[in-house]
Amino acid sequence: MSPRRLIVVAAPALVLIAGHAASQPAPALTARCAVVGQAALAAPDKNVIDKTFGFLGGGVKAVTDQFSISGKGGPYACGPETVARQIADAAALKAQAEAIARNDPKVINTAIQADTAGSLSSELLSMPKTEAQLQAIVDEIARAWPYKGVRPVRVRMVASLDYNATATSDGTIAVAVGVFLNAEGTISEDLTDSDLYFLLGHEYAHIALDHFRSQEAAEEQRRSLTRLMGQAEKGAQLASSINYAQAVPNLPVDLKQSYEDAQQGEQHLRFMMDRSIQPVFGRGREDEADAAGLDAAFLAGRMPRYINTVDMFEATEKTMQQRLETAQANMKARADKVLKDPRFESAVKQGDLAGSFGSVVDTLKKSVYESVRKVMIEISGRNHRSAKARRDGIGKYLKVAYVDGGLLPEDREATTTRTDALRALPEVAAGIAATRAALAAEDALLASPPDKDKARAQIDIVLKGPFRDEPFIRQIAYQVASARGDIPGAVAHLEIARKRPNASPLLFRETIRFYATNGRLPQARTVLAEGLRLFKDKPYFLPSQIIVQVRSGRYDEAEASLAACKATNRQLLIVDCKAAALNVDFKQTLPADQARLKPFGWAPAEAAGKKGIPGLPDKIKSRLPWGG
Repeated sequence: MSPRRLIVVAAPALVLIAGHAASQPAPALTARCAVVGQAALAAPDKNVIDKTFGFLGGGVKAVTDQFSISGKGGPYACGPETVARQIADAAALKAQAEAIARNDPKVINTAIQADTAGSLSSELLSMPKTEAQLQAIVDEIARAWPYKGVRPVRVRMVASLDYNATATSDGTIAVAVGVFLNAEGTISEDLTDSDLYFLLGHEYAHIALDHFRSQEAAEEQRRSLTRLMGQAEKGAQLASSINYAQAVPNLPVDLKQSYEDAQQGEQHLRFMMDRSIQPVFGRGREDEADAAGLDAAFLAGRMPRYINTVDMFEATEKTMQQRLETAQANMKARADKVLKDPRFESAVKQGDLAGSFGSVVDTLKKSVYESVRKVMIEISGRNHRSAKARRDGIGKYLKVAYVDGGLLPEDREATTTRTDALRALPEVAAGIAATRAALAAEDALLASPPDKDKARAQIDIVLKGPFRDEPFIRQIAYQVASARGDIPGAVAHLEIARKRPNASPLLFRETIRFYATNGRLPQARTVLAEGLRLFKDKPYFLPSQIIVQVRSGRYDEAEASLAACKATNRQLLIVDCKAAALNVDFKQTLPADQARLKPFGWAPAEAAGKKGIPGLPDKIKSRLPWGG
């Protein structure tokens, strides 16, 4: 049992002493929710103008530089506008829940890409005992939440050392193993039940209030994905042009190694980028989740503690920023080594596809991976305010909504019963150790030059432990084997990973790419069929389908698949389809085939026109990867 500790909450006169007995919700709080709920049922459209303009909860202000929930109308979750909103959304929530149960990709991908959608995350770890204890907290919160119609919420653990949890549109709360770490990277003795109730309450509020359907969330996601798409496109352009340059006969050994390092590094960085895509909510929605998260914990009879979560989240962002800065610098060094080599420029300016790649090289020389860090930090930060702004805002809300409203005694007890039990679980320490070693292996691969021996040593540590067969671990082991030229080893890791319960769509897509580009087309087709059967999101596998088609020389089919990809309007998916269209073995293509590949090039439309293909029919132009 952890020692008793003093826990200070940033609201005047609120001091919590850690103990063992769970508190009960203040009767006045539950009574208020009940009364307001009945009133809202009788007149759900009482404040339709306020609802229309988004002034919810009686205390929301459209102010960007301060916490926007004042608490003047009482606890946000018990406010009349919140109740009315829940009632008005009940039918829509039911329809959405039914669509999610059908695995409808249009719903699942409302805010995020398929491979990061909660239960389909590529970072999942099997930690059943840990998940069960965290699930018990979420279930308490769900039972106490005053409004019905919220979809079932499931807790999953993910392999990340960040102090973070994320709610996703399929009703998953993904909790990083890093939640159990302190700033020094050891298992925290200061984590309390109060921290977990606020952390999970905040994420539950995102789901309960259905922030994924808000226009604000959609617009934030669109902006972030658009910027990330630009970086992903540059990486794909580099990989495609290197693929073309490799067809030059008698490639020097040093240049061949530079090409391989740049291509593998681009792929590793893309894995990091894929894992960083999370729902992005605006500041107003984050403030709602902070306020409603506190309310959810109080309604469940627990005193939330938000200071530790807010501070640790900000510390995590700084650590993440440092890691991404290193990865970005290393990848830029690899890319520059290729781009500044005159032999590379010469290679891409010859042959039938010279027009497609010539302008690409000029563009890439100006800026490659220059803002990956900023974009990824922005996405993972999800528009939270600074730690100080959040502490001050939540503290004022707590004082006005609870203390001044007489809904909360000055002193309450918090417990460490659940956190003590979690700290004692062997799978927590093992999960942290496995994650740390796997990410160290990934960092070693991203170094410039890549430290393949260190990567192998780190992943070997994990492969001897209890998490050795987790798809996330095997995916990194595959990357290590591939970087070392160990094709049989890479295949073995992929085969183990895709047969495990936590195998993600991203893993399947990478397996298909690896098989197709290594001359194993029958295996690629088998895995593609299996992925489509298991995950049902057919558009997500369009890049895989295109790779198989172009590697098989079936360019008419690839052209049709490109058109289907463009029609999805899923930005990063379209970039992946573009890259897949040029994942061709140029050494094996005949001149006539290369001429047939011209419409698949990366050049901007106007540049392509100058290179002698302006006469293509409009129906073909409209299907070009760059948008026609």
